Amino acid sequence: MVNRPYAKTAADSRLTVRAFVTILHQSIHGILTNSESHDFPELVYIERGTAPLRVGEKDITLTAGQMLIYAPGTSHAGGGMIRAVMNNLGFETDTPLPDTLCNRVMTLTSAQSRTFLQIIDEGAPLFRHVGPDSDYSGMELCDGATAADLQRLKNRLELFLLDLTEADGTHREKSAHTEEYRSICAWIDAHLDTHFTLKDIAAHSNISTSKLKLLFHEQYGGGVSAFITERRIASAKVLIAAGHLNFTEIAERLGFGTVHYFSRVFRRQTGMSPSEYRRTLR
Repeated sequence: MVNRPYAKTAADSRLTVRAFVTILHQSIHGILTNSESHDFPELVYIERGTAPLRVGEKDITLTAGQMLIYAPGTSHAGGGMIRAVMNNLGFETDTPLPDTLCNRVMTLTSAQSRTFLQIIDEGAPLFRHVGPDSDYSGMELCDGATAADLQRLKNRLELFLLDLTEADGTHREKSAHTEEYRSICAWIDAHLDTHFTLKDIAAHSNISTSKLKLLFHEQYGGGVSAFITERRIASAKVLIAAGHLNFTEIAERLGFGTVHYFSRVFRRQTGMSPSEYRRTLR
C-alpha cells in the first residue's frame, strides 16, 4: 500500500490585528474641540444619541447604530454638541483596511452592533490609561489581563472587521424598515425611565403590535422586551461608570422597580452583579 501525503490547506489570514491602542466606552455631553490624527485606524460607534464630527474636511453626524472608521492620518474632532454613548477602538493591522471602509458612515446590522459591543464590554476592563509619567499616551494592559484574554479579543475583532469588509459596509435590510426600526429604538431610549407597553410603542409608531414584533425579529433578531432589557442594562452600565447614583437610584431611573429586580436582571444579562461590574471599572 502506497502512503500518499495528506493534502494541506494553508490557513492564510486576510486581516491580522497586530496591536490594540485604545478601547473606550464613554458617555459624552459636550463639545470636543481638540483635533487629532494618528497612525492607526480607529472605530467609532454610537450606541445612543448623536455625535456631530469633523472628519478631514467633511462634517459628519453619527446617530445610534452607526459606525465610522478613522483612516490612519485623518484629522478628526467634534463638530458640535455631542450627546451620545460612544465606543472607540483603536488598533493596528498587518495590512491596511480597504479604503471603502474608512471615513464614511456605516449603519451596522443588529448582529454587527451586538458583536462590536461585546468586544467593547470584554476588552475595556483589560486596559487602563497610562500613567502621567509614561513616555506614551493612550492605554496599557492591566496587570490581571492574560494572554488568553488578548487572543479572544484579537479573534473577535478580526472576525468583526472581516464581516465589515465582506459586507462592504452595506446594510442589507430594507431601508424603509431600517429607518422605522431606528425611530422606534430612539423612542424607547428616550422613555427608559417610564413604564410602557408594547401597545404604547405600537401606538406611537402607528403600527400594529404584530408588525412591531415582526419588525424587531427582522432587524434586531429577537423580541421587543429583550431589546428593552438590553438597552436598560447598557444605560445602567453608563450610570454605574459615572458614579453619581447608587444602585437603588439607577433601578428607579431605568424603570426596574426595585433594586433586587435590577440586580437579578443585571446578573442574568452580564454574568455579574452591579457591584462586581463596578469593581471591574476601578
